[in-house]
Amino acid sequence: MNIRTIILLMLIPVGLSAQQTITLEECWSNARKQMPVLQNMQAFNQLDSLEQLILKTNYLPSLNASAQATWQSDVTSVEISMPGFSIDEPSKDQYKATLEINQLIWDGGRTKALREMHGAETALSKAETAEGFFPIKQRVASLYFALMLSQNQMDLTRELITTLAKKLNEIDAAVDQGVVREAGKYVLQAEKLQAEQSLSGQVYRAQGVAKMLHVLTQLNINYKDSLQEPEPQIPETVNRHQLTVFELQQEATTQAKEVLQKNRMPVVNAFAQAGYGKPGLNMLKTGADSWLLAGAGVSWNIFDWNKTKRQKQQLTVQKQMIDHKREQFLQQVNTEKQQYLSEIDQYRKALVKDAKIIALREKITNDYSSQLKQGTVTSSAFIEELFKEQSAKITREIHTIKMNQSQIALQILLEK
Repeated sequence: MNIRTIILLMLIPVGLSAQQTITLEECWSNARKQMPVLQNMQAFNQLDSLEQLILKTNYLPSLNASAQATWQSDVTSVEISMPGFSIDEPSKDQYKATLEINQLIWDGGRTKALREMHGAETALSKAETAEGFFPIKQRVASLYFALMLSQNQMDLTRELITTLAKKLNEIDAAVDQGVVREAGKYVLQAEKLQAEQSLSGQVYRAQGVAKMLHVLTQLNINYKDSLQEPEPQIPETVNRHQLTVFELQQEATTQAKEVLQKNRMPVVNAFAQAGYGKPGLNMLKTGADSWLLAGAGVSWNIFDWNKTKRQKQQLTVQKQMIDHKREQFLQQVNTEKQQYLSEIDQYRKALVKDAKIIALREKITNDYSSQLKQGTVTSSAFIEELFKEQSAKITREIHTIKMNQSQIALQILLEK
């Protein structure tokens, strides 16, 4: 590297940065990372793991300790008088301490059903959270295309300013030669200033859109950055997270029914108890004593006054409501789909006519440009035709971007 190159590099401002290319997929990806609610996905997994561990403890033995001291006004006594034989009256103050172990032997599948139900509820929460990204995705796409449209409008305005500046140079010679009146030059200068003023407003609007896009994506986006035109990948069928939500809601109600059914099953458990107290198991022994006790038990709520039956009926109604919501959702999606397809077809046909209109407008403008040099038309007439050409080009850019935007909107509507 020679000394001249080094000096030139040193003269480049430090804050000057090259333009970068931004894609819509990149914006979506970063917006997803920045969405606070989506950061709960890991938390859902942690909560589910903890709940599964909690439910597993139902299968583990429980150890309970208790102590009790009482005084009572009367005790059981044997009022039989027998020569040479007596039974001491129990003490009115009594105490005991026990240590008891309980072990579940069989709960009719209740714990297993609870674990499956909680797993379904966790999956449902995750699907609902994922669907929450849908409006953010739409908003990011809207801002992306708004910035793209602003950039195209600024490019066309700069092109107009360049054309007017070129015409001013040409008309100067014509004014000096007396072919064109000096007032025609003032018309071009005024229109050039107005175009420059319009460009300033467009720049401020583009900067505002870029800042809003930065807030959602946290990407360092400049309004001058190159935006890559998205290539739509439109699914053939509806594949939204919302459909998964409906499926998991149905599964959750099914699991809830299963839990209700298991709650009606008998529960079998074994227990063992060790204790020390006064009196012990032998009520006729007045002193303190220790004891051991072991056994098994069964509990079964045989009749619940049709409570479980009615709860199952409630869940059946809920499943029907979920089906209706799913049908309503699909109907709405299909309605919006037809709207986007109609818009795409409309813009596609409009672009064909735009190309023909622009070709004709360019011919007209070129003809008026030649006549302006010769002084056969006024500057105002030339400006009018030049603006018509620019308006046609702006319309074409709007139709191009709007068609692409409708295609992407259709993609967002159908995909996950």
